[in-house]
Amino acid sequence: MLQKTFICLVIFLCSLFDLSYAQTNLPDTINHKRVVELQTIQLPTKTYVSVLMVDPPGGAGLGYYDRCMYIYRSTDNGANWDSVYYYGGGAGFHGTADPIITSDNQGNVYVVAMRVYPLDESFKAHLWTFRSTNDGISWSIHSNPYTDNEFADYPSITTLDNNMLFLSYSIYTNDSSYITFKRSTDGGLNWSNVATFNTFSVNAQYFAGMGSNLSWTMNNRLCLSFGDNTIPFISFTSSQDSGKTWLPLQSIAMPTTATFITTKIISSKNFNHMGMIACHPHGESYVYYLNSLNGGNTWSNVVLTSKGAYGDGVMDNSGNMHLIYNEVKPGGKGQLTYRYSVDNGQTFSAPLPLINWASTVFSKGEYQSVILGDDGLLHVTYVDWNDGNKCKHLVFAPMLNSILDIDNKSSVPKIYPIPAQDYINVVCDK
Repeated sequence: MLQKTFICLVIFLCSLFDLSYAQTNLPDTINHKRVVELQTIQLPTKTYVSVLMVDPPGGAGLGYYDRCMYIYRSTDNGANWDSVYYYGGGAGFHGTADPIITSDNQGNVYVVAMRVYPLDESFKAHLWTFRSTNDGISWSIHSNPYTDNEFADYPSITTLDNNMLFLSYSIYTNDSSYITFKRSTDGGLNWSNVATFNTFSVNAQYFAGMGSNLSWTMNNRLCLSFGDNTIPFISFTSSQDSGKTWLPLQSIAMPTTATFITTKIISSKNFNHMGMIACHPHGESYVYYLNSLNGGNTWSNVVLTSKGAYGDGVMDNSGNMHLIYNEVKPGGKGQLTYRYSVDNGQTFSAPLPLINWASTVFSKGEYQSVILGDDGLLHVTYVDWNDGNKCKHLVFAPMLNSILDIDNKSSVPKIYPIPAQDYINVVCDK
């Protein structure tokens, strides 16, 4: 009790001096070092599962090679995490990269990751599926959606009822690139090719099509987007029959600075408006937000920052948009920035700082994660550049104004209101 009271007092005193940075930063987080990118979901049981891509001890100089995957699990709203699975290199392979995660309505959890061949053999990467059927506790290799001789990159996965899974990814050959979409009707055990999407670049140049993403909008409409390495356009399409057929590709014009970008769709099955984050992978560049009020038929775009990385977003149950991204500040310092919109993504709040960093090293990965938890709070799993690239978990109220319905059994300190004027409240477990 004395220790918790002291921790709360320290948080309270710090907040008095800098209320703009007050937050519910968890006291005991994942803390895994050398994390490059990550994704987190919450299961129907309220369990949080996070999948991490981790650099080898020698650093990122080896690129995809020798990177490995860790899976962590939390059953107390993200306050404490257990490492439950690891997968690295294997026979004929030298790395497990770009892991992404989803779960179905039956509680099965799926991770898809790249399996990269060594440099001295060929430029080739397969895709493997890992599955857990017991709330993320144990895992096994489930299937191999791609095993051909080209390089499969940047997968995206989502689910629907009745054991249906949907997967998109980039394919790079020696002189071309395109996006592949596959679907599975048996829980990811078998996969069928459904569609191939070519880029708008001349001759579909190598590395042109990149960063595909899948998401759902109203009436179970499945949406797919991807960027381009060579021209300032984003491609978008959608399907009304669970990916069997697709509308013709739409080309969304972007500023001339918008090349070599990946996409993240922000949408909900409850609303027709939607958004999209677009930013540069493995580097610091412009971070863009695209907005559509009509299910993706027309789009507008704005610049969130001229130098940043690692963008992501989520739509809440009222249709409000919540964005996070890393931002380079004057003097070479960095910031984890949060912005929100209450008018369907047409306008956003001023940038709100969540974390400050002494320097920026945003060139390693492609994405981090923000989700809306069942507790009504925003859960951000991020890479802490101040602390050895450790993976950490941050929880705060939407719009930084109050704490909503947090689990009484959680060990997370509760701080509200944020921002504060004359006083704040700090509540800890007894």
